[in-house]
Amino acid sequence: MELLTINKEMPHFLAFNLHEPFVLINELKKIVKDLKQKNPNLNNYRLMDVGFTANKKDISQMRLYFIKKSL
Repeated sequence: MELLTINKEMPHFLAFNLHEPFVLINELKKIVKDLKQKNPNLNNYRLMDVGFTANKKDISQMRLYFIKKSL
């Protein structure tokens, strides 16, 4: 099993709407789609989990955890 973690800056729009599940899911779909377009190797992976970390600065981070698809 291969795991991959991508650290990404959380968009400000998403940071203010974390309490809205519908907005959160739609934004995550857009982010993953954009990442897969930029890096075609990610097409072999699927999103497994998302973690949100509070940064001491004004910018929050999110971690996208991917797992390799089985054949």
